[in-house]
Amino acid sequence: MDSEIGRPSVVAQDAAYHQPFIFKVAPACAARHDRLAHCLRLESACFAAWPAQEEERRGNLLLRAAGGYSMRINSGVPLLPADTGVAWSQGHVHDAEAWFAARGLPPQFRLPEPLEGGDVAADDADGESGRDATGAGRCGAGCGLDPVLAAMGYTATDPTLVQELDLTDWAVGAETGAPGSAVRPVTVHTGHTGHTGHTGHTGHTGHTGHTGHTGHTGHTTPSPSRQCAMVAHPAWLAAEGALRGRNGSATENPVLRTLLATLGGAGQTWLLHAGGQPAVCGLGVRTGDAYGIFAVVARPDLRRQGHGRALVAAMLSAARRDGARSAWLQVGQGNAPARALYEGLGFATSYGYWYRVRR
Repeated sequence: MDSEIGRPSVVAQDAAYHQPFIFKVAPACAARHDRLAHCLRLESACFAAWPAQEEERRGNLLLRAAGGYSMRINSGVPLLPADTGVAWSQGHVHDAEAWFAARGLPPQFRLPEPLEGGDVAADDADGESGRDATGAGRCGAGCGLDPVLAAMGYTATDPTLVQELDLTDWAVGAETGAPGSAVRPVTVHTGHTGHTGHTGHTGHTGHTGHTGHTGHTGHTTPSPSRQCAMVAHPAWLAAEGALRGRNGSATENPVLRTLLATLGGAGQTWLLHAGGQPAVCGLGVRTGDAYGIFAVVARPDLRRQGHGRALVAAMLSAARRDGARSAWLQVGQGNAPARALYEGLGFATSYGYWYRVRR
């Protein structure tokens, strides 16, 4: 779910605080304590599965940096729920601003809704995404970090859904597509994963660890034969850059290279070829019995052909065979094509988060 795809419009600030986004969640997560439990577990998995190059805890804020690439690993995250009696102040924000400035980075904060004590909308059959702040419940003093940031002029942006799938009940063979679809079976080769020891930094800022960039996932058109396999990290890095349109010396992302070196064998780099050409890539990371999916990218001229669904389904099937009990991912609330893919495979929203940034 890249920020380049379906980026929502920013939300203007009112004099009185309103939660900037409301998220529709699965019925099992409708109660706040259920969302909070899912949030604490998945936030911990995210920190491990998408590691920053530098992390430091300042009080109840976790500050993360990775040269500016990916907002998720270049932001501050509150670590405590809003109802624990912790009082956030502008001093906490100024301290974080100085930390980011020392690293040449803009200050930005990622705010999981359950930790902010915010509102959600009940899930229903229409499957539409949540609504913006209009009509959202107001929050009193001391209910989270977000009101402090809003009062300081930070803008809310990039509402994101954290979705989960129970793999214990997930149908084996889902990679063949839903009944009646034109998605063909994919030949899966579970090869080896490699890693490199290179390091580097880039100034690019984006939400590029998210899953997305996959194109429409409804009725598909006939496609050439597909082969899907785990590949060595260097081969995946080259393919990921090419699929995003980078070339030459800029093809390989140095921050992703460092991230994969940190993950080692836990970072499963997948690549799907269609007609002999790289069509879709994805990264899977196992943490405990959970399997996180990241960086799903499809070649623009090969979208709308079911390749993204075939790749993700193959990744899920392999994770299930390897003993994973659940899968999870993060997708932009406004990224309808990617959401259709993941929700079509059975993913459901557990909670959401957004960012506060300086404009």
